[in-house]
Amino acid sequence: DKAAATVTAHSATVTYNGQTQGVNGYTVTGLVNGEDESVLDNLVETGGNGRNTGTYAHGFSGSDNNYALTFIDGTLTIGKAKLTVGSSDVTRTYDGTTSAAGTAIVLGGRLFGDDAISGGNFAFTDKNAGTGKTVTVGGVTVDDGNDGGNYDVTYSSNTNSTILQKTVTIGGGFDAQDKLHDGSDRATIGRNALALQGAIAGDALTVDWQAAFADAAKGVNKTVTLRGTALAGGDSANYLLDLAGAPTAVASIVLSPIETHGARYVGAFDSAVARHGTPPSPMRIGSVPGIVIQQCGINLPGALVRNCE
Repeated sequence: DKAAATVTAHSATVTYNGQTQGVNGYTVTGLVNGEDESVLDNLVETGGNGRNTGTYAHGFSGSDNNYALTFIDGTLTIGKAKLTVGSSDVTRTYDGTTSAAGTAIVLGGRLFGDDAISGGNFAFTDKNAGTGKTVTVGGVTVDDGNDGGNYDVTYSSNTNSTILQKTVTIGGGFDAQDKLHDGSDRATIGRNALALQGAIAGDALTVDWQAAFADAAKGVNKTVTLRGTALAGGDSANYLLDLAGAPTAVASIVLSPIETHGARYVGAFDSAVARHGTPPSPMRIGSVPGIVIQQCGINLPGALVRNCE
């Protein structure tokens, strides 16, 4: 009678590498008389090869004149390759959203052969302008001929991205008020038809309107700009106010109210002269002693008060 022997196909576990991998060979138990597996020269090997991740059967079949053979299959197991995917640095201008136009990159592990990655979902963790911002990554497609199944993908956020401030400008127009010389260049806005241009609708953004003369010196029809105007509100840090090309106005800086409201006070002065005589010497109205007028009736000689109005 034939001796009983068992043929066990070899098994192996490997990691995906983009190439076809395999396992071969077998072991035998039950051989007699010191024989080894080389006496089984009529066996046929099948399977045991694969490229993509998964489990592949590996087996033998056949017969022998001296042994009654039993066969036990082995397996080839191909495991997933580890891959860490992130995003390239993203830089864009503030738009009120968290969108990010990232590009998927490999941060850890490697892609094998012609395998590639593409697409993905990228987003800032908040909408606000700043540097060193975080962009999250997900949904990247791995093209490996196996629907991405050959890789164990993990994602790593980018923490070196930037949202730049959005530039806003000013349109419309305004009027500035004349003022008494006070040593400063500050101006007061009168009519205000100014408008902020380029802001994102719905943002918490207001404007602190300020204006200034070019200098503090006396002068007529001096240029007034919006110097000192600033943004305010919860979203103001997301914007950069550009005053270049902003509207301007003209106004005067005078030494006394007479220069501003001459007709009103000259009439009062003339009335007083008619009642009380001619001034001792010719003088300009603006230099008459005692007429340093802040408003009607203040610092005005009593003789003029009654005619001030």
